[in-house]
Parts: sequence; structure tokens; C-alpha cells
Amino acid sequence: MQSSIQPRQLKSKPDSEHRFAFFISSEDFAYATEAAVRRAPNPESQQHHALEHLVEVARSNPDLCVVLDRHGHMSAWGLENVGGKAKRATDVFNIAHVENFMLGFSESGRFTNSDTQFFPFYYDQSGTPFTLLAHHLDGRIEWIQCKLEELFDPAPQQQRIYRRSLWTGHDSSIKKIVRSISGKAVLSRTNENEAILWRQGYGGIDLGLSRCSLLESSDHIHRSWVLNEGNFVANLHHQGISLWDTRSSSARRIASLPFSVEGQLICLVQLPKSNLESTVVHLAGITSKKEGLIWTISLPESLHGAKQPQEPTLPSIGRFCDIALDVQEDLAFMLPVDPAGSNSWASGSVDTFARDIAISYSGNGRLRTWTAAVNTAESTVEWLVTSTVETGIN
Repeated sequence: MQSSIQPRQLKSKPDSEHRFAFFISSEDFAYATEAAVRRAPNPESQQHHALEHLVEVARSNPDLCVVLDRHGHMSAWGLENVGGKAKRATDVFNIAHVENFMLGFSESGRFTNSDTQFFPFYYDQSGTPFTLLAHHLDGRIEWIQCKLEELFDPAPQQQRIYRRSLWTGHDSSIKKIVRSISGKAVLSRTNENEAILWRQGYGGIDLGLSRCSLLESSDHIHRSWVLNEGNFVANLHHQGISLWDTRSSSARRIASLPFSVEGQLICLVQLPKSNLESTVVHLAGITSKKEGLIWTISLPESLHGAKQPQEPTLPSIGRFCDIALDVQEDLAFMLPVDPAGSNSWASGSVDTFARDIAISYSGNGRLRTWTAAVNTAESTVEWLVTSTVETGIN
């Protein structure tokens, strides 16, 4: 398999020795070839020899072995007399060496398992092309279709295969979904502490969700917050907070900070900025005992449109201050208020007309909405109740 692909480039690309392979049965190959002949308007007047070559190969009724690498190189080999005791040198013969056979292979080393399994088949129905299912063991399945006369055509082709669909996601139930402020990035999470970062219209293709990063945590994820439109994610654990870089296909933990609190952490929310251009983000973790921990997260300046500094700023997380909410009873639950697509900001002081950032619920049925303002000069955060509703539901 290693020597079956010999790229034309003199300089080898990274991971150029990794090979993948799948087999096409002689029955499927014969059916697909017959369909290609029926599909051609006049096979005898073809300008190229792709279809003629395909028919010539099919006459010997071989099984096919297709070998490919991560960089679009592919070679196909015919296998005759499979299972026979008397072997001949002509039992294995080359069908084609082609390029631009591009599948969505994951980057080598990005996932625990970056291998791929293939399931090729042909459905004998008029107009149906050859089908290839590629199961990438990092959690994706590609549905690919192609025409064999184009796939094995030795002449250069801009596109040999067509991806009909891509299936990917979690292999267990989704527990929580958190979106970024604009809604263009979404983080889904399972009970097994596996999270996937999705983006809408990633790469400018369409408005669908595209999987961008896989996050696997050894610690239980209690709450999550999507930062910088999905470039970073903050995870709140039972005894610590962690910052993850989700700009690659496999997220990595880049900073963490332990803490100890009384009560249960019931909310993680981003506080309004006094300067929307600032790369510093303040996150608040609120407990059921009306206490709060405020963290400062510093993100790289280059992500906010600024010029690349001489020494790039490394993302970091630090403790900003502690707070106590001025209410009598303990809190049963607290949720961030949906920012409705825009970053919230505060002038440095709070009043009842400021934008709400969270809503809390007490055991006696009292609802409260909250706003907050960060005072960086004094390292404090001022919280204010903007409204109260007595529901009467205990």
C-alpha cells in the first residue's frame, strides 16, 4: 500500500505516508460500469478514453482495491483470481493513478482515532451514481457519490467526487446547548463531558451548522460560556474554572484556576464591558448562597482586529473579586438573560434602566432580574436588582 501511491511532488507533505483503502466488489463494479454506458449519450464518440478504459477493465470482472492518502492521491488496482491457489503475476494490475480525490480526512493527531472506514456500494437504479460512505472514527460520516468513469479517468479533473451530506454529532444524549452572543457559534454538551463547538455558515458555504471543534474534559462540566464567537470556551467545574482554545478541530485546555465555595454554583454569566474593544472578559459564577466569584479572562488581541503584537498575548484566567448579592433568601436558580445578538456594555455605574444580564428564582417564588457593572479601577462589581415579581409559587 505504501508504494502504490507515488506523488509527483518532490517534497513530501506532512503525514504523506498514511494510507487508506477500500474494496469495490466485482458485482458492484460491473453494475456501475453498465450504468455508465447507459448514461453516456453515444459511448463510441467519446472525446476521451475514460469510459472505454472502464469497459475494458470490467470485461475481466475484477475486484477493485482503491488506495488513497490524505492529500488527494489515489491509485486503483484490479484483483483477479481472488482465493485461487495458483497465483499469476497478472492477477494484480493497475487501473488508474489519479489526483484530486479529496475526502474530509481529519488532521493527523488531532483526534484519539483519526482512521477511516469505507463502505462502497452501487444501488441498481437508473441515474444513481456510485456511492461511498466514509466513516471517520473521529465522529463523522460522509455520504459521497461519484461516476466511475470520472473517478478513474487519468486525465486531470477539477472534481471527482460529490459530497451529498455529512453526518456528525454526539454518540449520547445532549444535556445542554449554549450559544455565543451573536448566535453564530453553538456549544452542545453531553453527560459524559463531551462538547462540540458548531458554527453557522462556517467557511461561507451555507447557513447550516458545521462542526468545528471537539472538547473532551476529564472533569465534570457544570456550566459553559462561549467566548469570542467560538474561538474560546470557559467551563465551570465543581472546584475550578478552565479556559479552552477551540480554534482547532480538537480543543485544548490552556488555563485553569481552582476555587472553593459554599453552596452550589447555579449560574455562569458574562458581565457587561465598559469598552467593547477590550480583549478582557469578566465572567461571574453565582452560588445558591448568594455569593459570587468574578474571573478575568484575557484573550489575544489579534482576534479582535488589532495588529499582531511583537509578543502575542497568551490567553489567561485570573481571580478578579468576590461579591455578595444583597437579598435575604437563598437562590434556587439563576439564568443568564439572552443578549439578543449584541454585546452588552455598561458605563461604569448601574441603574434600573440598564440591560438585564440575569434572572434569579427563589424558593419562595420570587423572581428578580439583575444588572451589573465592572469597576476595573477598584476591582469591584456592582450588582443591582432591576425588577421583582412575586409569583406566589413555592
